[in-house]
Amino acid sequence: MSLSSIIGQASRGADLYFVFRFLRLLTMDYKKTDAFKFGIIDNKGKALKKSADLESTNEKASYTMLHRMVFKIRRLLEKVPGGRFISYAAALFLLKEQKDARIWSDDIYMKTKLLEFLETDWEADAKFLKEEVDNMDKKTFKSFLSENKTIEESQELQAMMALDDAGIEAVIDKKGKIVINKKDKKNAEKALKKSFRKGGIPEIQYEEVELTEEFKEKDFDALKKGDTITIEFKSAMSTGKSTFKVTAKNVVGKARVEKATLQNVKKPNSVKFFLYKRGNKVSLAQGDMAASVVKYTVEEVEMDEAKGTAYPPTIENLRMIVKDKQHQKFMFDKGQAIVDTFTASAMIAVYDAMKKPEIKKKFEEMIKSKEGFMKTQAFAMKMIK
Repeated sequence: MSLSSIIGQASRGADLYFVFRFLRLLTMDYKKTDAFKFGIIDNKGKALKKSADLESTNEKASYTMLHRMVFKIRRLLEKVPGGRFISYAAALFLLKEQKDARIWSDDIYMKTKLLEFLETDWEADAKFLKEEVDNMDKKTFKSFLSENKTIEESQELQAMMALDDAGIEAVIDKKGKIVINKKDKKNAEKALKKSFRKGGIPEIQYEEVELTEEFKEKDFDALKKGDTITIEFKSAMSTGKSTFKVTAKNVVGKARVEKATLQNVKKPNSVKFFLYKRGNKVSLAQGDMAASVVKYTVEEVEMDEAKGTAYPPTIENLRMIVKDKQHQKFMFDKGQAIVDTFTASAMIAVYDAMKKPEIKKKFEEMIKSKEGFMKTQAFAMKMIK
């Protein structure tokens, strides 16, 4: 559905309230909100109380899922240049994605989707939305403008909010079910019981959930065109583990987001993956869909057969690579390997940090074989990280 169609539907239906309310909260002084008056947030919108600890009806009405979402978006927009229509762009985004439960329960997913949306050509639609809002008969919707008006929250969203407050990681699967790691079952049940005092706890699935790994900023910065990286990932589209070649690295969008394009080595014509760096955070996308990194390994050593001069794998030759700032080929008993400057620097740093001569000797012996070199390289990269 096009954004124009969404706006048209909003101007005729109940979503009009959603637009008004969102825009009002987005521009309201934090000190004037009921959440601030009840001591739930500070004057910068930062939460001081957990939602599960709110007892009175007025407290809960002042800090609904919409409030939480607006405050998160507001803090994010403060860091993104966007001009006078940025608030309407955010309203468009939430209007478009409001039925996606994951938007409300997964902060990283929400931020990724919002920033991706802000990279599109939204200006014309934002202006259109502003015109629609300005032309609306606001008297008809006077009751909607009261901050005390509440939005119904599904049991699933209420549960996700309670789990988030308790520091318990949870995800919503493709069927809309909440999935929690088995090890968190006891704490999850306690948190949900506290939040659902009158009953109504939704169905929870307890499984062996793999923890996601944060893609480190310095690993992204070190990536360059031609590098190889293996990523174990999860997304709504698919789950798996693939090796990718970095085919491009550039800056995109008005927000000046750094982007690395990844091509599947075994299936080069399949959907491309992308790494985005916004600020100091790195996120993964499969096509235009957000994905989670379960585990990743940057292949600093390429095991391709090489032509030309090959050097023996010694400490002296590693130092040569660092000094000349030029990758070289190492010759092993079983094949060759291309060693880049980043790998050589890491290995030399670890080697020089070793104090005992016998440890250094073992290091020198290990790098003589391809298998030993790979293990030593992996150890060095881990120590550097």
